[in-house]
Amino acid sequence: MNYLQRFNENKIYNPYDMMVGHTYKITEPVYDDYGEGLEPETDLVEIIRIYKGGIFILKNIEHGFTYRRTVGHLKDCIIETVE
Repeated sequence: MNYLQRFNENKIYNPYDMMVGHTYKITEPVYDDYGEGLEPETDLVEIIRIYKGGIFILKNIEHGFTYRRTVGHLKDCIIETVE
C-alpha cells in the first residue's frame, strides 16, 4: 500500500479544509459519564460560518437547528464530504 492509498477521498482530515456553504457528514464520538465509548452520532450538517479562533457554526440539515463546535472537537470527529 503506498502513502496516498491510506487516505479516503471523501474524508477530511483537517477541519480547516471545510468550506462555508458546503454539506458534510460528521460522525461524533459519544462517551458516557465514565468515559466509555457509546454508539457514535452521525449528522448531516452545512457549514454556516467559520470564525478566526477555530469556532465553526454548523446547521443540522435534518432537524434545522444550528450549533457551535470548536476545531479541537472536530478533530476528534470523522468528517466526510457529501455530494
